[in-house]
Amino acid sequence: MIVQISNLFLYMALTIVGGYYILHLIPNRFQAILTIQKTTIESVLLSIPILMAVSTMNVVVTLVNRFNANWGDAISSVLLTYSTGQALVFVSVITVVMLVVHRIAMSETIRFYLLAFGMILLMLGASWASHGASLYGWMGVISTFIHFSSIVAWIGPLFLMGWFASKLPDSQSLHKWFSPVAAGAVLLLTLSGIFLVTRVTEDYFNGILITYGHLLFVKHLLYVPLLFFGLRHLVLLSLKKPRLSEPQLRRSFRAESVIAFFIFAVTGFMSETEPPHEVLRTLEYEPVNPITAFFIQEPLSQYQLLTFSPGPVGFIFLYLGIIFLLAGLAILLLTRNTWAPSLMLALLFVSSYGGAMYSLSPGEIYVDDTPYPTVEEAIAASHPEGSEIEVLWEDVGDELALAIYNSNATDLGLERLDVEGETFIRIPVSGLVLENGYSRSGTNGTQTQRFESGNWHDPDYRYTYVTFGYTPIPEAVEAQIIYSGETVTVPIENQTFLSIISNDESWYDSHTIEIIGPDDEVLNSFELDSMSGGFHH
Repeated sequence: MIVQISNLFLYMALTIVGGYYILHLIPNRFQAILTIQKTTIESVLLSIPILMAVSTMNVVVTLVNRFNANWGDAISSVLLTYSTGQALVFVSVITVVMLVVHRIAMSETIRFYLLAFGMILLMLGASWASHGASLYGWMGVISTFIHFSSIVAWIGPLFLMGWFASKLPDSQSLHKWFSPVAAGAVLLLTLSGIFLVTRVTEDYFNGILITYGHLLFVKHLLYVPLLFFGLRHLVLLSLKKPRLSEPQLRRSFRAESVIAFFIFAVTGFMSETEPPHEVLRTLEYEPVNPITAFFIQEPLSQYQLLTFSPGPVGFIFLYLGIIFLLAGLAILLLTRNTWAPSLMLALLFVSSYGGAMYSLSPGEIYVDDTPYPTVEEAIAASHPEGSEIEVLWEDVGDELALAIYNSNATDLGLERLDVEGETFIRIPVSGLVLENGYSRSGTNGTQTQRFESGNWHDPDYRYTYVTFGYTPIPEAVEAQIIYSGETVTVPIENQTFLSIISNDESWYDSHTIEIIGPDDEVLNSFELDSMSGGFHH
């Protein structure tokens, strides 16, 4: 719980500090007069690395408790090799520099440009430690950074003007700079959000079975009233004759910022839960979200997902949601009141959530008993139609077949199939995939996953470690995998290798792969810092 709370306050700190710098970068005639003190902003700025350190220490404590590491090794390992630790070091350095800039004598214009640049670096650091970054590298960092920046640019000034302004500029002056900033932020926020949703949560609908997906759905429902308040301010500020007095505008800004606070809270909890990259696979080791299970009211069978089927109760809730939506919009745009539209939008959230949840019911069971004549055809059944599957290596036994393959000469996959006579049958959620693992094999075409349950797990042991990869070096003969507890050497055949090892020891995520040549020469060496990855049905 402490990590989730620290994330909430981290998002608030970034928003407040970023909003403060933005409000001081605009021309004086457009600025609000703020009551918040410079020393308060410096304190909030100082809290950013402290709050980030909470999640970093959580990783350190996990290494000490779960992997029996000593404190010194755990701290140095996290700070030097884990993205959350590296991001903390980076953010700490930037924060110290920004505090110095706050205090030294210089032009105020130059000062706030430097601080704004520092703020950009802080948000890059926070993005570096995010889910998106851990899954998709720099593409995830950039998308999360755009997401953070958009929130800061939109909610930061709005929060400060609502809660810490003694005087606001007139509505036309405010409209000239704030409306374009807010509109641009909403556009970027939406586009980056779509990328993160489609990449991190590949099955949005069934993701509601998982705690992360359920919270994501709640977050998106809260985003609707936030957009409506933003629309209100865009429309009413654009009118030549002000529709809202200064106190009424401040109250409206406060209401919008409170909604943002709830979104930050939900996001804080999401950051410490497992994203459902593949829902069925995640359900092998994570239970169905208890709230979702309550609404479904009947247990799901193994490999069963959801369907949307509104009954009488769900239909009533959804119908009420439409009424509250229209009423909330009308009151927002046609009156000066803040509490009435806030109540309508709260009821919109409750009715939409209730309508969606009461409309969920058990759906299709994803088990494919089709006998396929070849390994290629069995693998292709788990990929989009038209995908080109090339099997690079296979090991076919009497009951089980293993195969390493590439899909469309891009992704690298490992498949586990049942063998019946001369045919092959897919095993649900047993396919492992490394996106771009074949096409980017020159830098890192290897993946390791740790299993404590599921089809790959050996029930006689606590853990099973599966490492597979492809090397572009044709003369390579062996791969040496240096785990924290053991070194494993496996042959390379057709430039591919596979290691499956089970034991009762929990090894560090960080491990080294060495590609060995015919004369025991190390041809390539690289380090992996994760033991998780993607799946196929």
